[in-house]
Amino acid sequence: MTALQLVEPFARRQHGLFTRAQALSAGVPSSTLAAMASSRRVQTEQPGIYRFNVFPRTWEQRALLPSLASSTPVFLSHRAAAYVLGFGGCPRPVSIDVVVGRSVELRIPGINPHRVRHLPSSTRARGLVCTSPSETLLSLAAILATDTLALAFDSAHRLYPAEVTRLFARITGNELRGVKGVAQLRQLFATRHGAVLESPLESKVFTALLSADVPRPRTQHVVRDAASRYVMRVDFAWVSERVALHADGFSTHAGRCAFDDDAEKRSALAALGWLNLVVTSESMKRGTWLAHLRAALETRGQARRVTGR
Repeated sequence: MTALQLVEPFARRQHGLFTRAQALSAGVPSSTLAAMASSRRVQTEQPGIYRFNVFPRTWEQRALLPSLASSTPVFLSHRAAAYVLGFGGCPRPVSIDVVVGRSVELRIPGINPHRVRHLPSSTRARGLVCTSPSETLLSLAAILATDTLALAFDSAHRLYPAEVTRLFARITGNELRGVKGVAQLRQLFATRHGAVLESPLESKVFTALLSADVPRPRTQHVVRDAASRYVMRVDFAWVSERVALHADGFSTHAGRCAFDDDAEKRSALAALGWLNLVVTSESMKRGTWLAHLRAALETRGQARRVTGR
């Protein structure tokens, strides 16, 4: 077996990277490792850390460097952890935050270490070790604006419900008293209790509705006909006024089958007396959707008061 074959298993698990210690443990002599680096088959990314040339440089490699460079645990945190975990409103960051023990020395360009007395809980995602979803939300609450934090919160609630439940138990007790950002998280739990938001667009719409002078809608409301047959599930529903607001993202409604299916269900909904309104990412920017919604709720509310139905 060649030296390349000996270290290949490490590289495949580590986004094309392997360490000197791993190579030596696999039986690659240090002289052979030096020859590999000189022949350009591998590149030195940091002292003692190498990359196979067949693997292009990626953000994930940069994010993995601190863990490979340290003999003690290092976890991605803050925006870096949020990106790896798939939180909404958290794009791939340029500067990579990590949490390390207080005594750990870590000097890698583009890596921002946060030294802590006790390491938080962690998880593995996309081949990288990061702070757990609940710990990531806590760290984000201290640095993000409320609207952006709401996007992260809603996606965490959707992707990691058990973690968010654990976080709720922590912030309602005394454990996190005085921690920066906890007040924001408590407010999000209070305003979003019972809301089921299934996309970043729905999260943005719900945040806008909470700030607008309209009644709070039901989310993911199932509509049935007189015979109790399923008609459709509505993103946002004002049941008394029979107004439905659909948050249409392009990716989920672009296909022909989805387009036809939605049209048929919304026609069935209209036949039951419901008014269908649509909000998209573009109409959110223009703001006209909210004016249309207010007008519809007012008109239908007046009609209901007149007819008593």
